[in-house]
Amino acid sequence: MTPAGAEAALWAAFVRNRNVDMDTAGDGAVAVAGGYGLCLAGTDIDLALGAGTTRPLRGDDLDVLRAFYGARGLPLRVELDDAVLARDRAVLNAAGLHEESDRRIVLERGLDDLNADTHAISTTHDLAAWSALAASSIDGRSADPERELRTLRAAGAAAQRLVLAQVDGIPIGAGAVAVVGDVALLYGGHVQPAFRGRGLYRALVAVRFDFARGNGATRASIAVPPNSEAERAARALGFVAVTERVRLRAS
Repeated sequence: MTPAGAEAALWAAFVRNRNVDMDTAGDGAVAVAGGYGLCLAGTDIDLALGAGTTRPLRGDDLDVLRAFYGARGLPLRVELDDAVLARDRAVLNAAGLHEESDRRIVLERGLDDLNADTHAISTTHDLAAWSALAASSIDGRSADPERELRTLRAAGAAAQRLVLAQVDGIPIGAGAVAVVGDVALLYGGHVQPAFRGRGLYRALVAVRFDFARGNGATRASIAVPPNSEAERAARALGFVAVTERVRLRAS
């Protein structure tokens, strides 16, 4: 399974299995060509992920997605691996889809031991506190902090384990992991700027590797903004880039 397919499957399962209330009644997922059109209201998960990973995209695939998002008052948006974009560009252009500026680089690594000191890492079930800490540790100010926080909270809720890094009993870093097939999807992994350079990011990754190995994963995947501190930190631990994802929107 590709990382994009694993991430799409994770979100689809989360949307379908969680409790529904007035705020989430419009949420949903629709399967398309190895991926899913996804909608989690008020978050960045309002686009199709993994589409085109099992076969080339067709015009009717995009018609399904357009209807799915149109019913929710949203534009058709997709996030595609660069190889899928190159292969299916003609179909995407014909459907009126154009590239946005947002990109993510996907990095992978095997799950061999990182030999990290993990004594400062603990598991937590406090989703609200985990989300707030992760949001406060991200480099750069978000144009929509509330949306960013809701997205992080959704990622934490979809994950199978949440972890915290602490210094003198004070939480200063957060990470999450979910295993889909043989892929461990890493989320978060953010450390407060004042506490970086102490090996805490490495420890957050190592603990999640331990969890992933115990749950059948053979490799870890992380998707981050290109040329970001998150990318540099991951590469320093031996992660290598496998693809870049591009977001497109219907005009």
